[in-house]
Amino acid sequence: YESAGLIIGLPESLVQNVVLENINITAATTGLEIRNAGGVQLKNVKVNSKEGEPFILENAEVEGLAEAAGIR
Repeated sequence: YESAGLIIGLPESLVQNVVLENINITAATTGLEIRNAGGVQLKNVKVNSKEGEPFILENAEVEGLAEAAGIR
């Protein structure tokens, strides 16, 4: 799998309180997929994907996403 990565919980059991800090990922295909997660924090995280958006979210609460996506 050549994506930036996966953080995937279950709808009835969310992945909770994950902190990614000081990370720079260049993906051969798609971005970082975060699904069924709460309390995810991105601190100084950059994701570059060759296909599509750098972050793919579904049912996810993510702090620091705007900064990680380069939105100021």
